[in-house]
Order: sequence, then C-alpha cells, then structure tokens
Amino acid sequence: MFGFCYIASVHPCQDQVHCNFELLSFTNTNTISSVSVQQTNFNIYLIGPMGVGKTTVGSRLAKLIGYEFLDTDNELERRTGVTISHIFELEGEEGFRLRETRLLEEIAKRNNYVIATGGGSVLSDLNQKTIKQSGQVIYLTASLEFLWERVRYSKKRPLLNTQDPYIRLKQILKQREPIYDCVADHIIQISSTSEKTANTIAELLNIQVNS
Repeated sequence: MFGFCYIASVHPCQDQVHCNFELLSFTNTNTISSVSVQQTNFNIYLIGPMGVGKTTVGSRLAKLIGYEFLDTDNELERRTGVTISHIFELEGEEGFRLRETRLLEEIAKRNNYVIATGGGSVLSDLNQKTIKQSGQVIYLTASLEFLWERVRYSKKRPLLNTQDPYIRLKQILKQREPIYDCVADHIIQISSTSEKTANTIAELLNIQVNS
C-alpha cells in the first residue's frame, strides 16, 4: 500500500516502506552504487524546488538516454496559451494545481519520458501516487542561497510575488523539503553543470547513454 508523504514535525519517511531514497553528491561520484531499474519502459520524474534546474537537467538527461522530455509548467503554458503567472491570477493556485494533476495523470500513461515537475506538484497525495507508480523519482536539491540567486530576478515565480521573496522562498523550502525527501527514490545534490547531473542520474539508474 502506498504511503503518502505529508508535512510533519518529524521525518515523514518514518514507518513508510515506500519512502526509501539514496543521497548522492557530485563531489563523490566514484562511490556511487548503481541501482538497476528492472523496467524497460518507465518514466523519470525530476522533483525539487524552483530554481534548482529541473528543466535544464531534464532536457540534457533525455537527450543523453534517448528519452522524450516534458516540462509540466511549459506544457501547461503551451496548452493554455498563457503564462503560469496568468493561470495563478485567473484560477488561483488551486486551479493551477488541478491542471497540473490532470497533466501528470496523462503523462503517467506514457513511457520513456523525463519529466521536470513543478516545485509544488508533490503537495498533492494523488500526484505523489501517480509519479511513484509510473517511474523513478529523482529529487534535485541545492542550498537556499543557490536557489535565491537563480530566482531572485525572475518574474515567472508567482509564489514569490510578495514583499519579501527571500523569506517566502525559505518558508516554501521548509514546508516542502520533507515531502521531497519522502517521495524521492533518490536524492541528488546538484553539480556545477547540467551535464554532470544528467550523467550521474543515468549512472544511478544504470541506463545506457547515447554516444
């Protein structure tokens, strides 16, 4: 039975069989023990906070292993013809999350995709179940300072449209990090380049890369 990952004062993975993960660091790639994925057709879901580089890494990984790539935020913008910020303005976060859930359910029926998910997608227990049952979930993590430098000048982050976006980002991380930890099959601390990140994920999942 799938155990959902909720916000809690203790580590959310306690007593949950399905919340196993592996922490990797790019400064120690020689000690990685590869995990062979038995499925021949499966998806790879990248989760993590805004600004961590899920889109860049995901695109690179897909090319590296011959998978299709899809960014859920970009796909929603393509389908609706408006920006994520505009969807938030018209429908609120609740409306956006509903669209996100429907898209993830659709993607889960496909195979051999690398999917860069929205930072808040894991807040839904339904989304957690969808991605866990249809692929491998990789949590990309980075420091608050790194993320802040990546997002501080962005106009495409509606959740940071506050008086103090730094404090808001910090609050979001505090809320979501335990859930990322719990949902992930593997946790990867990002490196200096998307190529290194992508290669490490491919090695971790024991997937042959394209030459």
